[in-house]
Amino acid sequence: LTPQRPMDPLRIKGENVFTDPSSITINYGANIVMRKRSSMVLDNRSSLILKPGSQISLERGSKIIVGDSCSLLIHTEAEITGNGKIILHRGASTDMKEESVEVRVKSLRK
Repeated sequence: LTPQRPMDPLRIKGENVFTDPSSITINYGANIVMRKRSSMVLDNRSSLILKPGSQISLERGSKIIVGDSCSLLIHTEAEITGNGKIILHRGASTDMKEESVEVRVKSLRK
């Protein structure tokens, strides 16, 4: 949450934030390997974008957790393999070919 701009803050969880949300783009030929029991958490409007020709390998027990107001964009020519999980909180946005991955929707408890 290091300030990057002096004006027009975002409101995240009731606080003014003077930074842009994080975005990770996996380009053609790039590969992320999620090891056993590892996790990647998208929070505070973050996004993960898989471009054509990119790949994520999810080993058993690994998770990509997409929080409320975050996004996961997977191009149809990107590839997700393995036995891990993608967990989508309610309010997360996705654009992916769901037949290729196991997706579990998790609601937030108050």
